[in-house]
Amino acid sequence: MRDNASLKRGQVTIAAAIVLAATIVPPIIARFLRMYPEISVNIRDMPEEQITPALKRNEVDVAVGTLSEDDPEITATPLLRDKLMFMCREDHRFARRKSVHWAELKDETLITLAAANPLRSIVEHNLIRVVPNYKPKYEVRFSTTAISMIAAGMGVAVLPENSSQLASAVRVTAVDLVDPHVMRDVSLLQRRHHSLSPAAEHLKAVFIASAAERTGFMDRDGKE
Repeated sequence: MRDNASLKRGQVTIAAAIVLAATIVPPIIARFLRMYPEISVNIRDMPEEQITPALKRNEVDVAVGTLSEDDPEITATPLLRDKLMFMCREDHRFARRKSVHWAELKDETLITLAAANPLRSIVEHNLIRVVPNYKPKYEVRFSTTAISMIAAGMGVAVLPENSSQLASAVRVTAVDLVDPHVMRDVSLLQRRHHSLSPAAEHLKAVFIASAAERTGFMDRDGKE
C-alpha cells in the first residue's frame, strides 16, 4: 500500500477509442511513464461504443473517448474539442476546396461509423437537418476502415480532425465542414462515485495537464 501511494508500484488500465489511441494517447502515456517509470500502464484500444460498458464492468480504470449523452454512472472530464471534417480521396472534386457545406453531402456516397458509435449520432444530427432522406452506403466500426475505403475510392466520410493524422499516407485528405462547424468533445471518463487508485489519479492529472498545454484543448483548468 505504501508503494502504491508513493507510486513506486502500481498498474493502470486505460481504454481509448481506436483513433485516439493511435494519436493523442501515446505521447501522454509516454510522459506519464517518464514521471512514474515503475507504474505499469495497459492500453486497451477499442470502438467508441465499447468504452462505457468496459468502464461499468470495471475492466478499465479510466478511458478517453466521447460521451454522446449524460450517463449517471460515468463522470466526464473534458480534455479537447475535435472538429468534424469532410474526408475524401485526394482526387475527389472537393479535395482542393477550403470548405464543404453539410448540404453538399447529399449526392455523396457516405461511409459512416456503426449506429452505436457516439460519433455517428453527432454526424446524423447535423446531416439530417440538411439531407433529410440521407442513407449511408456503408457502415463500419472503425475510422481506420473508413479511411482505407475512402482511399480505395468507395466513398467519403465525416470524421474527427485527428483522424487526418492517419490519412495522409493513403492519399486521403480532410476538408473543413461548415454551415455549421461541428465539434465533438473528447473527455477522460471514469466511473462515478468510484475512487481511483493513486496511479490512476496521477495518470488522470497528467492527461489534464497535457490537455491544458495544447492549443485547441478546452477547459484548461481541468474542471468538469
